[in-house]
Amino acid sequence: MLGLTFIAYIIVASFATPLVSVAIVLIMISATGFWSLFIGALVISLGNGLIEAVCNPLVVTLYPERKAHRLNQFHMWWPGGIVLGGLASYGLAQIGITSWKVRLGLILIPAVVYIFLMLKEEFPAIAASAHRSAPFSWCQQ
Repeated sequence: MLGLTFIAYIIVASFATPLVSVAIVLIMISATGFWSLFIGALVISLGNGLIEAVCNPLVVTLYPERKAHRLNQFHMWWPGGIVLGGLASYGLAQIGITSWKVRLGLILIPAVVYIFLMLKEEFPAIAASAHRSAPFSWCQQ
């Protein structure tokens, strides 16, 4: 069974990462040198890795009977995002917008959409509320 700590970590990570990404991209757009760009890209990369590390075990746990199928569904839009982002960047260049800051700002579009999608979601009740007599029993799950 999935422990409450793990579920809470997934919820926090999945909501916090797009918020951090938006903040970091805005900082990177106003960057004045190499190191601010490098550190911003590093933080975004770590956030993406965090989501990957947290969500893969979640998908496998939620769908033990069809792990490969569900993981493929989970990952199928990553290359789609790369292609769509590349096409959007190419389209901007074709209409004369060549600023790297505007192209970097394309990252904000899916991040903001994801934040609004997360705000509409109803999260499950905390499992610890069912164990009032043993408030920390969920830690051993």
